[in-house]
Amino acid sequence: MQIFDKDGIDITRQFTPLIRELFLLILLYSVRKGTGVSSDKLTEILWSDKSTQSARNNRSVNIAKLKSLLDRLEHVQLSKDTGYWKIDFDPAFIRLDYLSYLAIVKDKKELNKERINQLAGITRRGGFLTNIEYEWLDEYKSEVSNEIIDTYLHFAHSIPIKEDTDFLVRLANYIFYFDAANEDAIALKCKALAYTGKHSLAKAAFDNFARQYKTIYGEEYGKDFQELLEA
Repeated sequence: MQIFDKDGIDITRQFTPLIRELFLLILLYSVRKGTGVSSDKLTEILWSDKSTQSARNNRSVNIAKLKSLLDRLEHVQLSKDTGYWKIDFDPAFIRLDYLSYLAIVKDKKELNKERINQLAGITRRGGFLTNIEYEWLDEYKSEVSNEIIDTYLHFAHSIPIKEDTDFLVRLANYIFYFDAANEDAIALKCKALAYTGKHSLAKAAFDNFARQYKTIYGEEYGKDFQELLEA
């Protein structure tokens, strides 16, 4: 997670662990679910060990701190107009990788190389909040990984191998970033390499995949190299 204010200054460190979790909780509920998050849900996740009064006081204090930090961004507002805590922002002034990702994956009929490269530009900077561990966040992390893989594969399957083998190899590598044992990705990579006569590279990629597969699942991969190419 990185946050820059209106002057381009990184203010991430000013978000204490609790403020950071509060911010992410409200933001993701706002962007992905569209509704925001209720006070009761905030209490359940962040202050379940507190009494009702103590939880209310903690929530009020930390909401005020978060509002103060968001004021430094401009074009961002923390509100409760609908009865749910919600972060509203103007996409014309605020860049949010998560929102850009959603815009790309939501409609696979609109996919093209430009949009796939935009998605790759986001994912190459790192996995989704990989250095942050919250139980409630696991659902989002899993969803993001699955949607990204599905998007890459959907587009890959729409391109004839002969059209752009280098691009398809890159797509396979992008998928491996999220799933080192993805069988569709290794098939895609090996077939693309073999099509251009790079059989030794294809075989090396397959052997490395088979080792990774055995490490992850504790069993041998079920196909040999030739079977994979012919499938």
